[in-house]
Amino acid sequence: MSALAPFSVRETTLDEFLRLARRVPHPLPIEQSPVWDSFDAAVVGREHIGRVVVSDVSGEAVALVSLTRYRVRGFPYLWARHAPVMLTDATPQAESAVRE
Repeated sequence: MSALAPFSVRETTLDEFLRLARRVPHPLPIEQSPVWDSFDAAVVGREHIGRVVVSDVSGEAVALVSLTRYRVRGFPYLWARHAPVMLTDATPQAESAVRE
C-alpha cells in the first residue's frame, strides 16, 4: 500500500463490518465493537453514528472504523477511538495513509 494511494470510504452494515473484522488475527478493540454501541446509547450526549469501510483503489477493504458523536463542554466531536482497524499492512505508515 502506497502512502499516496487513493482511498474511498463508504458506510457499511454491522454484518459486513464484522465479516471483514474476522480477517484480522486479533479481536476488535472494544470501542470499535458492537458492544460499545450499547455504551454510547446509555450515555447522555453520545451517539453511535455508523461504521465505514476504507478501500484502496482496487476496491480491496483495507480498514474499518466505527464512529461515535459526542459533545464535551458544548463542542461536538466525531470519535473513532482505537481506529482504524487495519485489515492489511498494519504498519504505522499504512495507518497514517488511511488517516490522511
